[in-house]
Amino acid sequence: MCNICAAHFIAVPSPFAPGNMFSVECSYVNKLIPPKDFQAAQETMMYELWNKTKKELEQIGFASENKLEEEQFLRAEWVGTKRYASEHWAFSHPSARPCDTTLAEFNYNYPRHPRGVAAPKRGMAPKQNFTTYRTKRRLADLHPFFSLKGALYKFRNLYGTVPPNNSWVYTFYNEG
Repeated sequence: MCNICAAHFIAVPSPFAPGNMFSVECSYVNKLIPPKDFQAAQETMMYELWNKTKKELEQIGFASENKLEEEQFLRAEWVGTKRYASEHWAFSHPSARPCDTTLAEFNYNYPRHPRGVAAPKRGMAPKQNFTTYRTKRRLADLHPFFSLKGALYKFRNLYGTVPPNNSWVYTFYNEG
C-alpha cells in the first residue's frame, strides 16, 4: 500500500508533509538522493530553469506572463530551494506512495477534529484531486511548473525516471 505516511500530505506546490514528520519504509528512503546532497540537486535544477530564456521556457511549457505565477515560480518554499529543500526531500522520489491521517476536507483554519467528527484513519493520499485542491485553496493562478508537467520534470531531472502508470501523481493531476 503506502511506503511513506504523514499526519497530513500536501501535493501542491510540491509533495511534502507539514512539520516534516513521517514514517517511511527503508526500501523507499534508500531510493532518495541522500539528504546532504538533495539541496544542491534541487537548486541546480531550479537555477537551470530560472536561467532559461522565455523561448526555452515556452518550449517546455513553463512560460508565464502572470506576475503572481512568476512570483510562485521564484519562491524558495514553493520550489524547494534554500532551507526548504529538506521539506521537499522525503516525497521527492517518483515511487512515493503517500498516505496520511487527515480528512479530505482538512483545513488549517479549523480544528483538526471538530466535535462530532470521528478521528481520521490512515488512507492513501492525496485525498483530493488537483482541480478540487486548486478550488479549495483559491489558486486560480498557478504557475505551470506546479502541474503534472512540472512534477514529471522534477522526477526526470532528479531521478532520471517518472512514476509508474498507477501512481497517485497521474490520478491527482488528471482527475476533475
